[in-house]
Amino acid sequence: MVYFIIVTYNGIAWIEKCLSSLQFCDTDFKAIVIDNGSTDGTQKVISQFPDVIFIQSEENLGFGKANNIGIAKAIREGAEYLFLLNQDAYLYKGSVKKVIEMFAKDEKIGIISPIHYTGNGKNLDISFYEYAKQAKTPELMGDLLQNEYKELYKTEFVNAAAWIVKRSVYEKIGLFHPIFDHYSEDVEYVYRMQENNFEIYISPYLSVIHDRTDSGKVSFFNPYLTIYRMFLMSFLGFGGFSYFSIFVRFVFYFLSSIFTLRFKNAYLLVFYYIKSLRSLYKLKTNQYKLAIEDY
Repeated sequence: MVYFIIVTYNGIAWIEKCLSSLQFCDTDFKAIVIDNGSTDGTQKVISQFPDVIFIQSEENLGFGKANNIGIAKAIREGAEYLFLLNQDAYLYKGSVKKVIEMFAKDEKIGIISPIHYTGNGKNLDISFYEYAKQAKTPELMGDLLQNEYKELYKTEFVNAAAWIVKRSVYEKIGLFHPIFDHYSEDVEYVYRMQENNFEIYISPYLSVIHDRTDSGKVSFFNPYLTIYRMFLMSFLGFGGFSYFSIFVRFVFYFLSSIFTLRFKNAYLLVFYYIKSLRSLYKLKTNQYKLAIEDY
């Protein structure tokens, strides 16, 4: 069975569409919603869907930790596949059942992502467009343009707005790393998964709407900050990364981002440096939990 895991935070503008879209799922499923302390009435909308398993957090746990709670609960209840879906994403076209069947093609398949469209359902989400380019996902764009495509396309990365993940991935490498409060937890997870011989794919046989107004907007500091934190985890013996691969990624992302630095954003460097030191302390004192049994 597949379990949808949806994290909400002040998502009243989207959550009804998100949950309503699950009716188009063509295989047996359950849905778990974890609310991160919404104050806009999101919970009232969720209550209109009595079949949803609802978990209320009194504080904003962030994307990764809130997902961890839902994932762990789903696995304890017997989930074989977990469909992580953003509150602002909706099932659109295609077959969830068919995509799940694709996992049997290769034991190395860890994550399959659907195609991501913008709110109008016609254009590719701008971030997804970057992931789908030839350099990162060979052949996909050309095949989509010709409307003749394969079941699966191996890719370097797709964000976690809509991931179908098989249970064994979580059992082998653990959950999202709580060192990341918001954003970048999916980047770290994909790197960790790839280091453990799993791969991420895109399937055109399923698509979602990612209905966000700031599509593709990424703060200038996120890429190299993410790699920096991953380097810290590797240095301390967490995550299973090789030092060389992390260093190469760090240098690449830092150099590609440094030209976007602005003096007015300089305080963010100080803020995130202090935050990283705090994260370092929490790593050393084993305050971060990755195992399913910890949730």
